[in-house]
Amino acid sequence: MKADPRVVVEAGGIRVAGKAREVTDRGFKRRFFEDAPWAEARWSQAGLDRLVAESPMIEVEF
Repeated sequence: MKADPRVVVEAGGIRVAGKAREVTDRGFKRRFFEDAPWAEARWSQAGLDRLVAESPMIEVEF
């Protein structure tokens, strides 16, 4: 992705070109994992810190 950020997403038989970038903002990633409807209320603070630090995340601009 860093060498070539171009991506194509296909859903329902439709292909849409976009550009991907890595999300490095830890505050954004923390909010994403804390606020997600599927978030585990039982995550420990250490577990959440590790998830934020180690989980890759991208944003795709269409």
